[in-house]
Amino acid sequence: MKKILFATVASAFVMPVAMADVTVYGFAATGVEYSKISDNGPNDLTRARLVDYDSRIGFKGADKLDNGMQLYWQVENKYYTGSGDKTGYFGDRDTLVKLKGNFGEILVGKFYDVAGQTITNVAGAQDSWTPGLTYSLGTGNSAAGLATTFNAKHAFGAASNVFNGAPRVNNAIQYSTPNIQGFKGKVLYDFGAKTSAYNHNGMQASLGYKSKLFNLGGAYKQVNDSYLSANSATAAEDYYKNYVIGGNIQPIDKLNISALWNRVKARSGSDEAKQDGWAIGVNYAMGKHGMGVHYAKVGDYTKNGNKVGDSGAYGVAAHYFYFMSKQTRAFVAASLTRNDKNAGLQMQASTSLTSGITVANGSKTTLATAGIRTDF
Repeated sequence: MKKILFATVASAFVMPVAMADVTVYGFAATGVEYSKISDNGPNDLTRARLVDYDSRIGFKGADKLDNGMQLYWQVENKYYTGSGDKTGYFGDRDTLVKLKGNFGEILVGKFYDVAGQTITNVAGAQDSWTPGLTYSLGTGNSAAGLATTFNAKHAFGAASNVFNGAPRVNNAIQYSTPNIQGFKGKVLYDFGAKTSAYNHNGMQASLGYKSKLFNLGGAYKQVNDSYLSANSATAAEDYYKNYVIGGNIQPIDKLNISALWNRVKARSGSDEAKQDGWAIGVNYAMGKHGMGVHYAKVGDYTKNGNKVGDSGAYGVAAHYFYFMSKQTRAFVAASLTRNDKNAGLQMQASTSLTSGITVANGSKTTLATAGIRTDF
């Protein structure tokens, strides 16, 4: 990351009393992806293409207030290296203001919700390869991504399944306690949107514990007037509830073993559904090398009290990476997702794997990718 001083721009308007340092950060990540989707029917597809793995550029800064508290701000933006047909906008990722003091932290703006933060602490953030559930770049491209996906297409006849791996809330305020003997709690309120037809909002809470050897966490999330995980209303009296428990242990340096359990309860109209998922994974790094293996399972869902058979999926994945420098790494990864006949889920929840195509119920998805990422 590089710090730059916007002295020229600022002086063009008015000479400020004090200049503020702005940190510019981000990374570019791209790869060649081979994918095969097969359902032994008309939706069979094999293709190779260039894809982007959540490249971004961000700006952030801090200010020490006169009362001793600190104010932080951040604006993060998505851009695409490859996948050139995609579009984004300024501030489409974490865009927030944070106030920090002895009382803890207050966060306002757009950011990962506390359920997503809990999952990320176990699965691994985009800039980390050590926690044990991420097999490619990002929580969505992981065993955690599959384990936290709800089969809404089959359960509710929805346009798409509901992914809760790490959703951002667009209009939220969050309070985090200070670290108390390794424990930290968080509460979040999502203001959502209120209209004459519905009052879409959400509430969340989490509790985590972190030590040198392991970390544990759990979260509860409720979205009102929507069966989606964030930001969009569906109908009055709909809801989405999410329960997450996870942990990560590091018995020796750079060896991470992670496990995650996830439950979704949702209502659409007069229909109520419940589905569980879980994942386990191991990542190990040694010098410039790293590798990992991962497994995820989504069980059959229950609708209106009745279990719907063959409505789950499982996935397996493996990866290897090599640091070419402190900033640049090369990586290869492969995964297989196998759906039951009443499910069309995918482990690659946040990539462009399925843009323009349909992952049919009962399909099998095979993916292999080789790419490079450089940080700045």
